[in-house]
Amino acid sequence: MAACEGTTALAGHELQRVESTLITNEQCAETGKIAVDDSTICVGGQISQGYCDGDSGGPAFIEYSDDDADDVVVGVVSWRNWRDGEVCGRGKRLLMMYSRVSYARSWIDPIRKSSCFD
Repeated sequence: MAACEGTTALAGHELQRVESTLITNEQCAETGKIAVDDSTICVGGQISQGYCDGDSGGPAFIEYSDDDADDVVVGVVSWRNWRDGEVCGRGKRLLMMYSRVSYARSWIDPIRKSSCFD
């Protein structure tokens, strides 16, 4: 599941949500002809669904139930593998790249613990 703002209108601010499919890094590298490492989560394949300009930092999360309290953020919008003429996940089956939260925990946790978010 991913949640992003503004994918349906220029500079839109309505939160959007889309069900997405995680694909393995190996499949991602082969399909997108790109280098992918363990810091990346690759999501993709849905036509006309995905993040767009201005959505950087938006979450990819796993939804465990209808109760939002147990959702887990697993990724953060990072970059996209668009080709010339392709716009914001519309039209073709495109890959979306997220930074893997678990990979960055050793950096995130000390910041979180020294802030008001703990």
